[in-house]
Amino acid sequence: MLNYFKRVISLNRERIFRLLRSRALSKLDLQYEKLSLSSHWPPIPPPSLNFNQGTASSIADYKATYFKASIEKELPFLASIAKLNQKCSTLDYGCGLGRLASAFANSENQFGSYFGWEPEPQALQWLQAAYKNNPRFRFDGSQLMGDMNYVTNRGNYSTVEENYQSRAEAVPGIADLMRLMNGVKFDLQFSSSVFTHMWSSDITLTLKLFNDIASENALFVNTWLIIDSFAQTSLDRGEADRSLPIEINGVLTYSHSNPLVCTAYRQNDVERIYRESGHQILEVLHGSWSGRSNGVTYQDIVVSKQI
Repeated sequence: MLNYFKRVISLNRERIFRLLRSRALSKLDLQYEKLSLSSHWPPIPPPSLNFNQGTASSIADYKATYFKASIEKELPFLASIAKLNQKCSTLDYGCGLGRLASAFANSENQFGSYFGWEPEPQALQWLQAAYKNNPRFRFDGSQLMGDMNYVTNRGNYSTVEENYQSRAEAVPGIADLMRLMNGVKFDLQFSSSVFTHMWSSDITLTLKLFNDIASENALFVNTWLIIDSFAQTSLDRGEADRSLPIEINGVLTYSHSNPLVCTAYRQNDVERIYRESGHQILEVLHGSWSGRSNGVTYQDIVVSKQI
């Protein structure tokens, strides 16, 4: 009963937070329209649509934050590690509101074609409209079920065990991915903060699907929250950027009502997932969430290839 009331209180706090955030974003939207940013190149989404980015004090701050990480860190890292050029193709899985796409647009075709997969309908609609006149960019996606989408899931009164037992498969169909790629084999597959919101079985199935649309020497770069001995010590000492007190079937999270809001995995489970997917892990670059740094993201980066 105590846990039930704790979850009720947590959900009410979340509703209040969403209300305050909505008001702040509405003010930014007015500035966005006043500056005619809807026609900006590279494209930048309206603040109220951008579920991947927090509120900002001004539209200038919002704009700078949207472009900074992808242009200054992510794309330079990916271009270097995958040796991208004008003939290459990149699949950005779970591309959100096109943060990495904007960096590709800013690069003026130095790094080839960009394919973005996004399950959130509003985000996908905006991306397809914003990039419709540039043939280097293609976007597609298929919508997730409500409980499998941490963005739209408003939570429930279940335990994490009940959420896990009632889970549905949440992977893209190969026909949908092939429609996006349109006969092209990707040279680089990237995802940022996607596997950190998925159950392990879905991650394995997704990586296997990627294998069918990858070029022979394709590189796979995906971010995780990995619990190795260093991260476990950081968690135990309260030095990590979050606590992960709930564990179910190898998944660590902090929310009973919406467990996919954050999923972390122990190192041996990450290694197992890649083996079952037919991948060899080439490199792991640990992020700042547990007290280290890879210079790109706070999450851990896993670089792999097909065996």
